[in-house]
Amino acid sequence: MCDKKEFSTFALWAFDDDFWSEWFYFLSFRVFFKKINV
Repeated sequence: MCDKKEFSTFALWAFDDDFWSEWFYFLSFRVFFKKINV
């Protein structure tokens, strides 16, 4: 396991990248539409 500082640095780098941010929003919208379709 990595420490919190190392993980937060990685998280900031990952979500700062366009590919990962778009993938994150894509998953968020999928979850959102699944909830309203139930």
